[in-house]
Order: sequence, then C-alpha cells, then structure tokens
Amino acid sequence: MLRDFYRLEDLGLNQEVKSKLNKLLDEDVYRFVENNIKFDDKTVILDTDSVFSVEIIPKRVNSILNFRLVNNFRWINKYFESINAKLNKGGLFLGCVETYSQRRQRILNRFNPFISYPMYFLDFIVKRVLPKLKITGKIFHSPARCEERAISRVETYGRLYASGFELVCEKKINNILFFIFKKTDTPKYEAEKHCGMVIKLKRIGKNGKEMEVKKLRTMYAYSEYLQSFIYKRNLLETGGKF
Repeated sequence: MLRDFYRLEDLGLNQEVKSKLNKLLDEDVYRFVENNIKFDDKTVILDTDSVFSVEIIPKRVNSILNFRLVNNFRWINKYFESINAKLNKGGLFLGCVETYSQRRQRILNRFNPFISYPMYFLDFIVKRVLPKLKITGKIFHSPARCEERAISRVETYGRLYASGFELVCEKKINNILFFIFKKTDTPKYEAEKHCGMVIKLKRIGKNGKEMEVKKLRTMYAYSEYLQSFIYKRNLLETGGKF
C-alpha cells in the first residue's frame, strides 16, 4: 500500500503530515483519507501492528490513522480499546482490513485454478477453521501464527462497535477495505468473548433468573454488537424486523 518503506510513527503530531502522506500513499488511498479526515496538530499517523505504538501516544488526539492491516494484530480488541483511549469524544479512527472475500480473491488470482483452489482450501482450514477450535486455537493465536489472520468484515466492525465506535464511511481500494469510525462511547464488550464454534450466551430463565446457555454459533463472531448498525443501515425503527 505504501509506495516506500517508511515509519509513519516518526511523523508524530505534525502540521505537514498531509503533504508527506501524499508522497507515501497510493493515490486512491490518499484521496479517501483527504476527503474524510481533517488534519491538524492532533492527528496521529501510524503504520504499526504493535499496540504499544498506540499506547505511547502522549495525549488524547482528534484522529488516528493506521495503515497496517487489522489482520496482523494478535490482540485486536486490545488494539481497538487503546485507540479508543487515545481519542477525544467524536474522534476519528482510520484503519484497514482484508476481509474473507478479499482474501479469497487474492489467493484465487495468484495462480491458475489447478493450484489456487487447493491453496485456498488449505488456507480456509488453517486460517479459518483451526483457529476456532479449542484444541488448536491457542497455537494459531500465538505471536508466531497471528500474522495474516482471516477475519470477516462483520467481525471487524462488530469488534469496533463493541469498542465504542460507530461507522462513518468505508471504501474498498486495491482489494483492501478501508474504514473510518467515530468514537462514541467507551468499550462495552465482555472480558470473555466468543469466537469459537460453541458460544456461551446469557438468557433470562424462570422467575427472571439469569442463566447461561451454550449453542453452536450460527452468526459471525461479534455480530451481536451490530444491531444498531443494521437498524441504521436499513432505515429500520428500533424493534423492527430485519
């Protein structure tokens, strides 16, 4: 995505960041950024997959841009939580992710069908199935295995909504999904999250007593946090049917 290798962290809080970005970014990416982000001395630019690079931002800012794929973070919730903590209320966060469909397109377009389809099947098993299983999940979420994580658009946005953000705009550029979210609240997800095939849910039982049930997951992980997004996107009234 970047035209040249450059540590954007070095730009820090800089009034001239806009002109520097113009030289570093792909033209379509830069246009998307320029049309949606107001640059000032409270704008931070990052190209990092380290949560620590976010945590060392010295003060709250109005906008944070990170051009490293969400797929490369080991602790995605912690990353979004750290972004939230460093933004002022109403602040903007620009990020990017390679979704399931974009990943599939990239792999299938790499070689001829006789090679690419078996490669995609193997990638599907290794990156999407095994990480969800309790036995193999810890192995595939180790530091050595967390790069190029397979993640859906729904899960990415669900994690962001759970972390206190709301979608402003999105755009697919060069087979990568770029998004801008606005900070609206503090993180509200539970400490224990359910990304596996069997999930635990809280339900109200007899006499109003809260109980815990287990079920096979039939929706994308974190989709339970996207109800407000679905209502707004489909112009539905609260309580209306999808």
